[in-house]
Amino acid sequence: MKKSWPILVIFSLVLFAFYPAWAMGKIPLNGRNLAAFYSPWLYQKFEGFPTGVPSKPGMPDQLRLYYPYMRLTQTMYRRLELPLWNPHNFAGNPHMAEMQSGVFYPLQFFMLFIPLPLYWTLFQFSGFFLAGLFTYFYLRQLKLNQLAALFGGSTFMFSTFMFTWNQEVIIALHSILWLPLILLSVDKFIAGRTRWWLIGLAGLTFSILSGYWQTSFYVMVAALAYMLLRRAWGLLIWFPLSLGLTAFQLLPTAELYQLSSRSLVNNTPELLNIFKDFLLRPFHAILLLIPDFFGHPTTRNFFANPAANYYEMALFIGTIPIVFALTAVLTPRGSPFHFGGQAFGHPRGEKWFFALLGLISLSFAFDLPHSRAVYDWQIPVLSTGIAHRILFLPAFSGAVLAAFGLSDWFKTKKPIAIWVSSLLITTVLAGVFIFLFKVFKDPGQYLWPFDPKLVWWPISMRNSIIPATIFMLFMLLMLLSLKVRRMYIAVVIIALSLAQNLYQFFKFTPFSEAQFVYPSHPTIKFLQDNAGLNRYLGYHGPIIGSNLATYYGLYTIEGFDSLNERLRTQLIYSTAKGQLERTMARSADAILDRDYTKIYSRRVLSLMGVKYLIDYPKYPDLADTGIAPDLPEDEQKLIWQDGDWTIYEYTKALPRAFLASSYIKTTDHQATADLIYDPQVNLREQLILTQDPALELADDPREQTDIIDYRPTKVVIHTQSATNQLLFLSDTFYPGWHATIDGQSAPILRADLAFRAVPVSAGDHTVTMTYFPDSFKYGLYIAAISLILSLYIYRAIHL
Repeated sequence: MKKSWPILVIFSLVLFAFYPAWAMGKIPLNGRNLAAFYSPWLYQKFEGFPTGVPSKPGMPDQLRLYYPYMRLTQTMYRRLELPLWNPHNFAGNPHMAEMQSGVFYPLQFFMLFIPLPLYWTLFQFSGFFLAGLFTYFYLRQLKLNQLAALFGGSTFMFSTFMFTWNQEVIIALHSILWLPLILLSVDKFIAGRTRWWLIGLAGLTFSILSGYWQTSFYVMVAALAYMLLRRAWGLLIWFPLSLGLTAFQLLPTAELYQLSSRSLVNNTPELLNIFKDFLLRPFHAILLLIPDFFGHPTTRNFFANPAANYYEMALFIGTIPIVFALTAVLTPRGSPFHFGGQAFGHPRGEKWFFALLGLISLSFAFDLPHSRAVYDWQIPVLSTGIAHRILFLPAFSGAVLAAFGLSDWFKTKKPIAIWVSSLLITTVLAGVFIFLFKVFKDPGQYLWPFDPKLVWWPISMRNSIIPATIFMLFMLLMLLSLKVRRMYIAVVIIALSLAQNLYQFFKFTPFSEAQFVYPSHPTIKFLQDNAGLNRYLGYHGPIIGSNLATYYGLYTIEGFDSLNERLRTQLIYSTAKGQLERTMARSADAILDRDYTKIYSRRVLSLMGVKYLIDYPKYPDLADTGIAPDLPEDEQKLIWQDGDWTIYEYTKALPRAFLASSYIKTTDHQATADLIYDPQVNLREQLILTQDPALELADDPREQTDIIDYRPTKVVIHTQSATNQLLFLSDTFYPGWHATIDGQSAPILRADLAFRAVPVSAGDHTVTMTYFPDSFKYGLYIAAISLILSLYIYRAIHL
């Protein structure tokens, strides 16, 4: 019990943080936001909320990306299918290769046995618990006492970065939490514990498989730097091995990136300038001490930078941890400023390492010459994402240094460093309040640069009170420690620090009642009961939000994902002007233009088999343009109405699969789009191919097509024709789809720019399309070889 009590404390802390889940039956998902701001529910009245559902803002990606993707992954695993393809959004898009789905992350296999709401809760719970636990174990390996290690572990797991990014990108925590275990494995292996060689390799592998490549890359950089510190040259083999072990994930993701809309916009001047706008300004450094100095999204007064969100400025680890981190830096023994002590490569050079790791990584998030150079020089990986995702490294480094600081305070009879650190913090806080008083006296002289009309100082003043109060209580405890045993004071200090961080956690983290987690709606119920494989769309806008088709098992042509197949998305975007644009307003979105006076949108609706159009007269996207043009009367038919909600059938929608008897050949993408939009081209009879089908085609007015099995990675179609035909399926053409006709291999041709066609000879046939990409297959081969090599190396080391 003496050794395990800190583990129980860490578990109990996370359990307390999630008490709304186990005590009140709520789910850590912003479902209330879904009910309050997302169509169709924002027009719906919920029992007990006559004036609307109050909610915390933000966190849209949890609602439109991660939760629906987890549902699809769970559904396919329970059907004993590999979750490789998503047929529901974008007219089909890779699911596993998208990477953020994290389908092969080991914890995902537990969703086979656990209901999704419970699994979602446990997934988040495990992220915090494992982050705190692994950090605690690592700090104990560094010979820190249990209280100091507990302080460091709890500080890191409840740092602002961890709980904010847990809500925005749920998988981010799971890519990060392996870092302390990897560092622990390095030290254990150096100490002769050979089994830790496998544990460290597994940590790197799991970080990659979690699904968030940018943070995993930073984990690898930090681990590499630590190995250099420890002179653990033999462990460098972990990096190529971990990449090999995850090749079945990385190769399909690299393939999708090359074929995605994102590849068109990455490293363009427009996107690079957007990324630069996200860099923090020097004055944002105050967030290290006062996390809500620039407001908070929950109180809807966040004003730090119009280009960035709250979670992209997550610098805060706690007022007290900052003091102790400074103490560690300033304590003479082992301090980075004590040149007579430790240096890189020495077994006790940790303070050097984490001080530099924290400062260097922090600097890359600020608007400084070297951070701008990342984008100007287009450095691979780093220049393709927002720099703020590196901020977990300063958080982790600060937590480790804070643990060192507390340990140093325990050991030092005259803790001068703690008083110097406190004096520095006092000076900064005093300067802040003096400045705010000056603003109060003459606000006209201190206008906010992003919004001169904003009266910002009351927000900053109010939000500075709690950190200042925490600091004053800390100072009182320091004075009390001169008379009272430090062990008792340390317990109170840790509790006070945890109280502050948990306050920030609860302030930001939403917990929603089950009734608000993807609730039912009459329109959705109608589609689930009647649409079958036919696709739907919002009549005058995306009335049912992005990717919700994935959650509800419906089908649409629109979607949201940073990696989506390029040509299909370009075709959808081209409905605005008829041109395939190289750059798009948002490469992650595929949104059809709703101006039906132009032929472009109507032709794409027809081609992609959009049969149902949902309409609501108050839908907000019409505010700037008035009533959007309706479809011609002979192309629509009202088939359902519930109050103001209506669903029309688009009578020109083509079947999802049909046989065509002629084709036009062209390899030019814009020429293909022009033909699609040419009213003289009969899209039902004539396909546009990039190669000859090697069959002589002829018309058969009695041909029949029937989709007899439609699953994400397998489509079975029965065809009957007296002549040779082209079987067309309005699903996305993508490498990895393979066809057979009556069990014999057959080619899949690119048709109508972005869809699939299979040449079919006369007669009755069963055409089967299956998805199993070569990139995944070869990735499995590489992973198998890497696994064998890893076990061979481990055996050699272990013997």
